[in-house]
Amino acid sequence: SKVAAKNGRVGKLLTAKSTHEKIVEELYLATLARRPSAEEQAACREFLSASPSPKECYEDLLWALLNSKQFLFVH
Repeated sequence: SKVAAKNGRVGKLLTAKSTHEKIVEELYLATLARRPSAEEQAACREFLSASPSPKECYEDLLWALLNSKQFLFVH
């Protein structure tokens, strides 16, 4: 899928060695056209710390954002 592709958004952000905050911010901006709130950043940080694979975690986050009601209203 495009979400898991090496040259997809998550792959490029990980290749660029972006910080956790930057990756989450970029995923929110790309999908919801806004930055994540402090609560959302904290939830994402907690989700990442519980995940054995950062790549899979960010892919799951991107899927969640793409399937959110907010995404439907933005796009």
